[in-house]
This record gives sequence, structure tokens and C-alpha cells, in this order.
Amino acid sequence: MWLHQQHDVRNEELLAELLASKVPHAAVAAATVKHFWHDVDQTGAGGFVAEPEQEFVKFDPPARLAGADRKAYEMGAEIYQREAHCMTCHQAHGKGMGIIYPSLVGSPWVLGSEERLTKSVLHGLWGPMTVNGQAYDPARGVPPMTAFRALLNDEETAAVLTFVRNTWGNNAAAVTAESVANVRQETASRSTFWNPDELLAAHPLEPDLVAASASHAPEIKTNTALEKELLASDPVVLARVARARGNVARGKKLFYDARSTCYTCHDPLGGAARIGPHLPDLKTTLADAEVVESILQPSKRIDPEYAQVTVVTTEGRQFTGIKATDNNREVVLSNPAQSEPIRIARTEIEEIIDSPVSLMPANLVQLLKDRREFNDLLRYVLETRGSMGVTQQTD
Repeated sequence: MWLHQQHDVRNEELLAELLASKVPHAAVAAATVKHFWHDVDQTGAGGFVAEPEQEFVKFDPPARLAGADRKAYEMGAEIYQREAHCMTCHQAHGKGMGIIYPSLVGSPWVLGSEERLTKSVLHGLWGPMTVNGQAYDPARGVPPMTAFRALLNDEETAAVLTFVRNTWGNNAAAVTAESVANVRQETASRSTFWNPDELLAAHPLEPDLVAASASHAPEIKTNTALEKELLASDPVVLARVARARGNVARGKKLFYDARSTCYTCHDPLGGAARIGPHLPDLKTTLADAEVVESILQPSKRIDPEYAQVTVVTTEGRQFTGIKATDNNREVVLSNPAQSEPIRIARTEIEEIIDSPVSLMPANLVQLLKDRREFNDLLRYVLETRGSMGVTQQTD
């Protein structure tokens, strides 16, 4: 309510709700806002209403960059802050977020090999890795790094790499469009994310950078107590409490918050590939309690439509993704690291291996602050799933 007042946005429905609140201080606060909205002439109260907060951060190029490198830095700063690009996960300060998004500050992955960094940005990265002494693992909720090869051209990719290598105290050589073009051409046939170990086998981390990165180790906070409490509770009860106490609006905000990572798979922005179901279109007959279990223990029940498989060809090549088509002629896989479907002829397939691990990471609730946030997020999911016409089961 006070945010509405600060920005001079009147929400009469919210005001009425709070005026009727049984919480004394909430009703008093609402009455104060009502006084400002209806009884006070603010035309002479200069500066009372704050200007909207600007999201774009102005980064000044370091003095060591000049000419084309300086212009590239400025372009990179803009690209870094585009919707659903780098800043969404790594934040304006470059330090990432908790156990989900690693820091770019002082990171050997950023400051070291240009080729290693370019490969990871072009094709994405997914798998256990260590950055500045902190482990990041898909099993603990780390989503795949977006593959930008279809989203950024060579000049744009070089610009954003130059930016991250020279911001927040980082100091490394600028990256050129020519070097990005060379890596793009050399890896043109790649159709999957890079696994960190695979990249490190070709481009080991530099020992001096690894040693220096220890001073940039992030302070990680996870709510294991909340996860333990939820896992010990009856899913039926958890669902009923969320239905009764959860707030859909707050839950939606959490769903699209980089901290929870939900939207990165279920409703990615900026044209990125979706690797999870779009909740409003979700055709499910799961009861509320089963949805709770799917959030807390995602690998317990994997919908075949979103199950990950690995196809091994007769030549020994491996392709990973979600089955889009499976018939007598071919198997077609959808993979977020590639803009086009992966088509493999049946005659070339040696084996298809089903993954026992869900694409949805476990331990995501560790990123929530408290039980209220869980209730809010769960209620949003429960009320949004299948909202385009599918009947839901509450029990």
C-alpha cells in the first residue's frame, strides 16, 4: 500500500481490503493512505511522489579500454541488462544469486580462456561445476545456462564478454567479433549444452586465477530447515494450507523472481526455449498433494512428455533432450541449447536411455525465505496450472 502511495498509484480495491483488516496497524496505515488520497491536496507537495526507479545501470568503461574496445564495452553493458539476458541471473553486481547462479566477479571462468568462455555462452552450460570455491549442481536446483548463439550475433557476443571481463574489478583482454566467429564456426555442429567437465578437459582452469578467486568466495545462504519441515509434512495438509493462506499475487511474483528460477524453464523470457510445461496450458489430473510432491521431490514422478532421454547413435554420438516425435522413421528431440529440433533417423539409433532424474531440479524450496513464501508460490502454481480449461483435483 505504501509503495502505491509513494508512486502515486491509487488502488482502491487494495485500500478497501486493508481498511477492513482485522490487523490494527494495517487498518491504521490504510486510513492514513486514504487521508492522503482523498483529503490532501498534493499539488504543492513537491517531491512527495518519488520518480519511478530506473532499472538500467550506467557502467563506466575502465580507462584501460580505448577505441573499439571501449565501444564494445558500452554495447556489452546494454546487452547484459536486456530482459532475460545475463543480469536476470547474475544481477547488476555480478555476484549471482545463492547456490543457483554463480558469481562473475573474479571468476576464472570469466577471466581465463576466451575460447572456453565463448563456447559456454554460445551453447550454454549445464552440469556440476565449481566457481570461486562454491559448488553449483543441477541436483541442487541449478538450471542450465542459456545458449545465446541464436540470440546474439558475433559482435554482440564479443561485446558482452568484453563487458563481464572488465567490470566489478575484473581485468582481462577484450574479446573480438572475429574470435567469436571462429569459435561459432568450429562448434557449429554442437546440439547440446556443454558439460563443465567436458569444457575443462579441453580448457583447464588457470591455477593462478583459481588461487586468486578464493578471495571472491560468495556467502551462500540456503533454507534447509524449511525444506526439512516441508518434507516431513503431509502433502495433503501442505496443499490445503497453501490454498487457505497463500497469496496468488505474491506467488506469481516469486514464480518470476530469478531467486526461485521457476520461470526460466516454465515461461522463459526473450524467446528462450521452454524446457518445462507452461502452467496455464498444463493438461494434468494430478491432485493438489501430488503437485506438492512434484515440487519437493521432482524425480519421484516424471511426466513422460517432459522426460529427458539420451539417444546413442550407431556411430557413438549422443544427443540429449525431450522427445518431440517418436515414430518408425525418426526420433526428434527438443533441446534448449539448439534453436532447431534434433532429428535422428531410426536406422541410425543404437540405444535410447531414459533419465531417472527430472529436468526440474530438487531442493528449490531451499531458496525460499519462509513458509509464507512456499504457501504463496504453491497457491499460484495450484491455481494457475491448467487454468486454460483443465479441471483440477484439490484432494
